[in-house]
Amino acid sequence: DLNDPSQVKTLQEKAGKGAGTVVAVIDAGFDKNHEAWRLTDKAKARYQSKEDLEKAKKEHGITYGEWVNDKVAYYHDYSKDGKTAVDQEHGTHVSGILSGNAPSETKEPYRLEGAMPEAQLLLMRVEIVNGLADYARNYAQAIRDAINLGAKVINMSFGNAALAYANLPDETKKAFDYAKSKGVSIVTSAGNDSSFGGKTRLPLADHPDYGVVGTPAAADSTLTVASYSPDKQLTETATVKTADQQDKEMPVL
Repeated sequence: DLNDPSQVKTLQEKAGKGAGTVVAVIDAGFDKNHEAWRLTDKAKARYQSKEDLEKAKKEHGITYGEWVNDKVAYYHDYSKDGKTAVDQEHGTHVSGILSGNAPSETKEPYRLEGAMPEAQLLLMRVEIVNGLADYARNYAQAIRDAINLGAKVINMSFGNAALAYANLPDETKKAFDYAKSKGVSIVTSAGNDSSFGGKTRLPLADHPDYGVVGTPAAADSTLTVASYSPDKQLTETATVKTADQQDKEMPVL
C-alpha cells in the first residue's frame, strides 16, 4: 500500500491502537511535554492517575521518576548528568513513531499518529556519561523498572558497534534475562553502521564487505530491527494543469 507502506493501519485494525498498554522507550533524551503526548480517552489506561503510578512504584521500591500527564505516566533521567534538556530530538522522534497522538490542530501542517497512539509511555533517559559499563548499568536499571511498571514492550534505539555482548556487566545481562522471563519484548536497533566501508565505495569481489550489528542488539533475547524502505514512497505532491486547465495534485514518488 503506497499510502501505508509499513501496514500500520492493518495492524491497528487487527490489534487496536494500544489502549490499556504501557510501552517504554529508553533513549538519549525527550521533550516530555510535547503536544503529541496525549490520550484520546484515558478510560482504558493502565494508570488512571499519579496516585496509581506512585502505588506501583512503591510496590517495587522505585523512589524516583515523575508523572508527567495521562500519556507520559513516568519519566526519569537515569544518567543523572543534569542535561535533561539536551538532545531531545532522538527519543522524542522514536516515541512519536511508537505512540505519538498529536491533536488535530497542531503547529505543523501534518498530524502525527504513531503505531500505538493510545498506549501510555514510560520515558527513560540514558546517556554515556562515565563510560560504557556505567551506561549499560543505567539502561539495565531502566529495563527492570520498565518491566516492574508494566511495560509490555521496551524500545532501545541505540547501540555500540563491535562491542561484544559477553563484555556487558552481569547486571545488564540479568536485566535481559528478567525481561525474557516476564514475557516482555525488548526491541533494539541493529545499528547505523551499514556495512564496514559501505558508505565510501562498493567492496571488491575478493575483499567482501561486512556489516556490524551493535550491542545490545547482539543479545539473543532481543528483537533486533534494521532499516526498512519500501520500493516506492509517497513523499510530496505537485500541482499540475490538466487538459482542461484545472489544477490537480499529483503524487511525487
